[in-house]
Amino acid sequence: MSGVLTWMKQDFERVASTIPVLQQTSQRTFQARFSIILEAFLTGYNAALADRTLHIQAIQESLDNQYDPYYVGFAYEGLGMGLGARTLRYPSEISSLEHQFKRFSPRYMYQYYVGLGWWMHTRYGFRPKPYQQWLSRLDPLYGSIVFDGVGFRSGIWKLAIEGDRLLARFRQLGYEAERTCLQGLGRSIWFLGECNLLKALQLVESLPKSHQPDVCSGLGLAVGYTEFEDLKWMLSLQEWVPQELRISYQQGLAFGLYARKRQMNGFIHWIDCYADSISKPVHAYLDIVTRSYETMQQTDVPYTYSHWLDDVRSRLEAMNV
Repeated sequence: MSGVLTWMKQDFERVASTIPVLQQTSQRTFQARFSIILEAFLTGYNAALADRTLHIQAIQESLDNQYDPYYVGFAYEGLGMGLGARTLRYPSEISSLEHQFKRFSPRYMYQYYVGLGWWMHTRYGFRPKPYQQWLSRLDPLYGSIVFDGVGFRSGIWKLAIEGDRLLARFRQLGYEAERTCLQGLGRSIWFLGECNLLKALQLVESLPKSHQPDVCSGLGLAVGYTEFEDLKWMLSLQEWVPQELRISYQQGLAFGLYARKRQMNGFIHWIDCYADSISKPVHAYLDIVTRSYETMQQTDVPYTYSHWLDDVRSRLEAMNV
C-alpha cells in the first residue's frame, strides 16, 4: 500500500469536528442523519484508497451491504472522490476514470462526478486551468457536474464566513462552472438550514438575485434526493418557494428524483403506491428529465450540464407541472 494513499485516507471524527453545522446544531435528528451521510461518504472515499489494486466487486459488495438504499449513494459519491484522489499517485488512471465509474455501477454516475469535484477542489482550489485540463478528458455532459462538488464542499465549510468572496471565486472558474458551483452551493444550503426549507430559503434569499435560480435548483435537488421517502410532504414543500424561483427549484427536485430512480430498484413501484395526485406530478418530473436527456443524446452537439438544466426548466415551464 502506497504511503501517499494511506496519508490521504480520512477519519470521520476528525472531519466531522471541522464542519460548523454539525458542531453547532441542536437538532438531533438532523445531526444523526448528516453524520451517517458523512460517514458513508468517507467510507466510500477510503475504500478507493485501501489497496493499489482496485478490488471492484469487493468494494461494491462492502458498500452495498454496509448502507441501506437511502445512504448508499453517498458512499458511491465518496468513492468518486477516492478514485480521483488515486490519480495523484497513479496519473495513468485518469484516462480510465470514467470507465471505472461504470465498472463499479452506472447507477451512480451523478454521484461519482460530484465526489470527483470534492477531490479536485481539495487539490486545486479555485485555479481554473487544472479543471479545464480535467474537463477536456471527461464526458461533456456529466463532466461539469464536478463543479457541483466544488460548490457543495465550499458551502458546507465556507459560506457563513466568506459569502461574497466565495461567489467571486465561483465566477473566476467560468460561466458553466459558476452555474454548477451555485447548484452545489444550493445543495449545501439544504444541510446548512438543517433540512428545514424555510431556514434554507432565508439563506438563498440572502444571496444576489442573479444567483438565486441556480442556487434554488441545488436546493430542490437536495430535497428531491433526501426527502423521497414521503413524496406527499416533499411535493408540498414547493408551496413555500417564491414564485420567481419555483421553476428552478422544480428542475432541481426533478433531478434529485431522477438520481434516485437511477439508483434504486423499485423506485417506480414506490411512486405508484401513492395516489394519482402525488404519483402523476412525480412521474411528470422524471419523464421531463428523461426526455431531455434522450434528446441531447440523439445529436452530435456536445451539450453541457447547464444546457440540460435550462432545457428541463423550459419543459417544466411549458408543461406547468
